[in-house]
Amino acid sequence: MGKLVQEYMEILQKDVSASGRFWTLEERIKKDRKNPGLIVEMSRRRLLSNLANLAAYGVIHKSDLEEFSDKMKKDIEEIMDYNGIDYK
Repeated sequence: MGKLVQEYMEILQKDVSASGRFWTLEERIKKDRKNPGLIVEMSRRRLLSNLANLAAYGVIHKSDLEEFSDKMKKDIEEIMDYNGIDYK
């Protein structure tokens, strides 16, 4: 979150009109709200899709899933492969 706040501050400090800064920031926040690294609704039912989304956004990596079952790790890897996402 601290990194995002810094990036938002940089947007606000740009040498453009106040309305330009406002709309740029508004669009950026809207985009960031969709990032599962920021907001994730957790439940058992959504676990696999949440983990796959976090991996796709680079929030988590294979090493973060060491304690998960082999099946879960395999399922996430298959989702990444299917979507053409380089999963490290």
